[in-house]
Amino acid sequence: MKSLIFQLPSLGVILSATAIVLIGLFLLSWAKRRSRKKSGILTEILRDIGIGFIVAAVVTVLYEANTRSVKEHSDMVTVLNAIMESGITRDVWGEVQSGIIARHQLRRGAKVDLQLLREVTLPDGRKITMPPHQLVMKMTYEYDLYALTGALSKARIWHALDWQMHDSATDLPTFLSIKVSRDGHVFQTLDYSAIKKTQGVFDPNHGTMSLEGDLGVDLPPPDDKSGIHVISDRYEVVNFPGAYTLYMPEILAPPFLQPGQKPDQRDPTIRVTFGTIPKDIEVKLETYLEEHKFSPSVQNGTIWEFKGIMLPGQAVSFTFAKKPQGT
Repeated sequence: MKSLIFQLPSLGVILSATAIVLIGLFLLSWAKRRSRKKSGILTEILRDIGIGFIVAAVVTVLYEANTRSVKEHSDMVTVLNAIMESGITRDVWGEVQSGIIARHQLRRGAKVDLQLLREVTLPDGRKITMPPHQLVMKMTYEYDLYALTGALSKARIWHALDWQMHDSATDLPTFLSIKVSRDGHVFQTLDYSAIKKTQGVFDPNHGTMSLEGDLGVDLPPPDDKSGIHVISDRYEVVNFPGAYTLYMPEILAPPFLQPGQKPDQRDPTIRVTFGTIPKDIEVKLETYLEEHKFSPSVQNGTIWEFKGIMLPGQAVSFTFAKKPQGT
């Protein structure tokens, strides 16, 4: 298979470069023979010209190889763009490129654990009871983050609260903690206080948390097939009856197959576990996409799994309603 990084130059370039190298070697040999008999300016000139010929040949081969590689890659991109634009319009294909293909990282094997609470202890120690029309949803959200390209050295870890529900009196919703690790080694861990006080982590205007730049963690290159593990806890406020939507800011894919694992044994793309749920509340999971079907993995319906691909902007919604009487 031809590489898109390096292609051999044409036969004509190779033959020309070979001839130039031979001329350079001849001049170096001539200069060496002259230096045994007598030294002088002509000997030095012959030696320098010989070296120059050899260097010129090497540079020519490398330049032509790189230029040809770039040209072939450019031709392939042009053909691909033309094919895609023949099936969908140019503006749609451009959006696909910028929104999906240009991504530098992706998430794998997400796990979401949910609890619905009417009473909760806040990070500052206060205990509160939610009004009848609201609930606190405690969410533990974890996943592995992988590099897609070599263009990204630091991971960009970004999470967002449903900030429209923010109440300054309780400081809900809020992030409780975040931990970033790899192979059991913890690189970064922040609790509620550190998230709020560490400059550049929490944005109080939008309810977002990010670890990037100086606070970022090195992301292994794609060839390593190794990522970093991210786990976070949060309190969200949800209306009851109501719904909560968890959007995917990155591509979400299944984990890599483990040694000895068959394709049908692969762990799911996302596993949702319903933990503590009041008996009078019914929780349902929706994606509103025919292709995105979650399947229950246990009989009582507390664990649901999805094994496809989720793209940036796609989402999972949880609906909360009063359980019908007699159920």
